[in-house]
Amino acid sequence: MTKVRSIEIGEYMEHLLQLKDWEEVVEWTLPISELWGSRYKQQWIYQVGMKHRRACMALLLFLAPELQYLSIVHDSERWPCASINFSNMFLPVGNLPTEPDLMLLPELTTLSIPMIHLNKSWFSLPPLRHLDIDCTRDIRQLAPDTPTQNIHSLMIRCTENLTNGLSYLDPLSSLLGQFPNVNSLVIKYTGWGEEAVWVEQDYDFNQYSGFFKLKKKRIIGGPGETFSHFTDELITIASQLEYLELVCPDTGDFRDFNYCFPLWTLQQFTQLKRLCIPQGAFIYTTGIRPRILAGSVSPSPLRVLPPTLEYLCVSYPTPAIIEWLGGILEDRDQLPNLALVDLDFGDGPPDVLSDYTDYICRIGTALFNSGVVLRVKK
Repeated sequence: MTKVRSIEIGEYMEHLLQLKDWEEVVEWTLPISELWGSRYKQQWIYQVGMKHRRACMALLLFLAPELQYLSIVHDSERWPCASINFSNMFLPVGNLPTEPDLMLLPELTTLSIPMIHLNKSWFSLPPLRHLDIDCTRDIRQLAPDTPTQNIHSLMIRCTENLTNGLSYLDPLSSLLGQFPNVNSLVIKYTGWGEEAVWVEQDYDFNQYSGFFKLKKKRIIGGPGETFSHFTDELITIASQLEYLELVCPDTGDFRDFNYCFPLWTLQQFTQLKRLCIPQGAFIYTTGIRPRILAGSVSPSPLRVLPPTLEYLCVSYPTPAIIEWLGGILEDRDQLPNLALVDLDFGDGPPDVLSDYTDYICRIGTALFNSGVVLRVKK
């Protein structure tokens, strides 16, 4: 495994531990344990021999010193995403000092992991450039202690603590402020019924020290919120982002983000070149109009979109977004770099395209003649 550069650890590890040659692998790698003191060594050997997942996970990582990509996933409720803190990886209990993590992954450039299982020292791995984290708990105690200079690309999957209304803006803002060199940011908000919750123990599966369950959760408080709820959280790094993607879940006919006031502006993103965002950020188009939003007006794309923008992708589009995009034609010079607009229908274009035909013929053609290509993303 010394030449392995990519590992995804998940449920397949259960099958790995059943290999008949596993004992030989363990015996062959025992010299690794000489890195620690005698007490630590003996307990680690015991845990590996007992096929404890945390210890075996550490063994896999030590066998791959040239590892560049590591993903630790939890695709089912029954599978616990074992901690990769050294103190927890080798020993299920106890408070032994954490061993130096930097010697574990000297070549790692990309890491995908639930944040609750991330050792803070991993933020400082010198080669690390791309970080993908799931936030399942309050992140204020998990954020880097000092600004992390090496991370350039960040993906965050936000769950309950980050999507519970405006009172939770500070934790995400504080976290992002610790990544001063991030220029690419993707935030994926949880679905209405896809909230991951860490459970310390469950009597049905009590052989695990913890695992993830799902519970229903709404994204925002309801009508009267503004889509700026999402973008205001990004203010600490807004001026440095070149790529921004906000992924909101499709919950059917009643998507929470479509009950928001539209964005007023994205001009604070002064370097932004590529933007992927739901239609609800620009126009309000739900089938039920709360009284508080009656008569609200969607700002012009010339007012909302930053002049540096080169590419725009709109998810969950309706014909109304094409008409909104037509506002670009009022003064094309205000968005001189915009060359491509994608309409992302998610599961594919709608069965009935006739509603879009007139808009595409009129407005799409005019946009094309002005240098903006409008297309359906497949």
